[in-house]
Amino acid sequence: MSYMSIAIARTCLNGAWDFIPCAEAAPSETVPRAGWLPQAFQVPSTWAKSLQGVRAPGESTWQSRQVKDPAARALPDGWQSLSDGWGYPNAWTAARSGWLRRHLDLAVPAPGRRLWLRFDAVAPRARIFLNGVRVAASEHPTLPIEVDITSCVKKGRNELAVLCVDYDRDAKHRPRVPTGNSWLLDTVGIWQDAWLIERGEIQVESLAIEARVAAGELRVRWTLRNDGALPRRVQLKADVIRWTPAPWHQAQTPQAGEALLTLPLRSVTVGPHEAIKVEAVVAASGLGRWEPHDPLLHQLRTTLTSDDGGCELHAQRFGWREMTIAGPDLLLNGRPLHLFSEWGHKLGPWCMTEAYIRKWFAMLRAANLNHTRLHTHPHPPMLLELADECGILVTVEAGLHGSGGDQGCEDDRYWELADDHVRRLVARDRNHPSVIMWSVCNEFRWNGWSNCLASAPCSAASIPPAWPTTRATPRCGTNGPRT
Repeated sequence: MSYMSIAIARTCLNGAWDFIPCAEAAPSETVPRAGWLPQAFQVPSTWAKSLQGVRAPGESTWQSRQVKDPAARALPDGWQSLSDGWGYPNAWTAARSGWLRRHLDLAVPAPGRRLWLRFDAVAPRARIFLNGVRVAASEHPTLPIEVDITSCVKKGRNELAVLCVDYDRDAKHRPRVPTGNSWLLDTVGIWQDAWLIERGEIQVESLAIEARVAAGELRVRWTLRNDGALPRRVQLKADVIRWTPAPWHQAQTPQAGEALLTLPLRSVTVGPHEAIKVEAVVAASGLGRWEPHDPLLHQLRTTLTSDDGGCELHAQRFGWREMTIAGPDLLLNGRPLHLFSEWGHKLGPWCMTEAYIRKWFAMLRAANLNHTRLHTHPHPPMLLELADECGILVTVEAGLHGSGGDQGCEDDRYWELADDHVRRLVARDRNHPSVIMWSVCNEFRWNGWSNCLASAPCSAASIPPAWPTTRATPRCGTNGPRT
């Protein structure tokens, strides 16, 4: 059987969606029947314009009209926003909530197959509906949402609606969730890619690849999930191939190729609606290393064959590289690593486009730089895919951010979501060879709460041990390594 014929199928849902802006912060969760502006919103984008740099008609200088109270947000007609990427009406900037909708023509999945939705990020908060039924909700404005929609799908025309809801805020109008910098506070809508995904009932729910270069071992930990009503006996077969260059959005698309390494065949039973963990360790000294000057990439292909004849292929791109700490030194593949860095302090929608990122990375190379910190919030997956390919080293930073004092960290709910935020971030990005360090929080002292130092470690504990980690302390604001 061809590798490509059994691969997970993904359909991009980007494009023109219908839109209803809402004046209230928490609109009714009943999908509207009327009032839609047809194909008025482009996915991905944000309908609110940043107020950090605006100017009135006839003015030559830009000024800030940033406010903490979302009810006071407004951009008069005729005014310009410096970071306006889409030209939406200025009146929409006052809408902190809104509905987005499109229709999908679908067939009912075949037996043993499931349909999923994935949104790489929706801000501020998301409530997702299919055919009027709420199927998912998310509190995180920078992280992905995935939901199985099989039970709600009907043959033919299906209505997919997303309610973007304003943040849950404290008395100072601060969100009770890690958001990142002030640019995220101006971001409203489906601002990253949207996907329809078809998978089998037996699937790889998550995967962690650990390259033990010094020991010459590859360690893989799978979480297998059975979404069916019956137990399944599953054979897990995995191998490693050399990754062939392809467009960034095909980084996790299975490729054909000769196996460089074959992992031991495993046979397991997965109960109905159960998830189990499977681990394998194999000698792997012959794989070429991923280095900034030579970013060699591989792909781990996992084939799941169940006793009823079902077959599913999962692919994960990775690099054969290992980060360690020895005394004061960071070591990459056993050699001291010297970081020549820029701090990734960028604002505006253009910074999240492929053309910008490729140019940015080329400029880093031209200036003999090799590292960037993704300033104050999780960035779109595209950036790390390109960093893997270009050999740019990255510090991934969580959304726990203090500059401007915009996060409601005095509430226990904030720290519950902060812990969840870091866990999800690590799960999303841990297999990227470009990621060499994690930044748990940045300049957090400006939020005005000195007890955050005691709470931050609960989030840092989500990061695998022995992975370099930094955090900005509430008093001195300096970063220090943790192993």
